[in-house]
Amino acid sequence: MNADGSHVTRLTTSGTYNVSPRWSPKGNTIAYCRQEGGFQIHVINVDGSNDIKLTSDGSNEHPRWSPDGRFITFSSSRAGKEGIYVMRSDGTGQVRVSRGSSADSHPTWSPHW
Repeated sequence: MNADGSHVTRLTTSGTYNVSPRWSPKGNTIAYCRQEGGFQIHVINVDGSNDIKLTSDGSNEHPRWSPDGRFITFSSSRAGKEGIYVMRSDGTGQVRVSRGSSADSHPTWSPHW
């Protein structure tokens, strides 16, 4: 879409429901959640090409890019209760970073991480 709101383009056409889009820091990629049974995190180029699924276990939501664009944090129910996870921006190295018995969700990054 142009800054004036013209030329709106739909990027996603698959999945039951697509939500929570987040621009990468460089502005060339968007992370979002696609409902495929549970929600899974995908990244897509801003022109709609190269849609890549990054998660597959449990239901994964609320993606947030690290300030340098190297990582994405998200919440997931893969271990039963919802917890906070982090992964590299290519989906590798998925690790739970929240600890404890309560449900944790809606992560964010410090701007000075």
